[in-house]
Amino acid sequence: MKRSVAVLFASFLVWQCGEIKSPTSPTQLCQNPAPLLGEQSRAFPGADPDDYVVAFKTGYSAQAEATRLAQKYGFTVTSVFTIISGFAARLPSSTVTSLRCESSVASVEFSRTNIPPP
Repeated sequence: MKRSVAVLFASFLVWQCGEIKSPTSPTQLCQNPAPLLGEQSRAFPGADPDDYVVAFKTGYSAQAEATRLAQKYGFTVTSVFTIISGFAARLPSSTVTSLRCESSVASVEFSRTNIPPP
């Protein structure tokens, strides 16, 4: 009996989820997303358009919050910054959209770390 109820409930969830469209912009996920700054560029050798710097709002520990978000969304932090309280990581666009809706995130910016020296 319990198994039948569980199977019925799981079937209902699958049916309901099939009707939900995935969001395409952060405003569909949250009302006030953090700004996305800069622009994507492949202008320099080695530059990756999926490299970002995420800055936190005041009051958050950069290390602790970067670790929490990396575990939640499944990415690897490449650097943690304590002066600006944030981190750098290579992120798919879907993760960027989700991160912009996190209450701890002040901004997300395309990274310019691969600009060659003059």
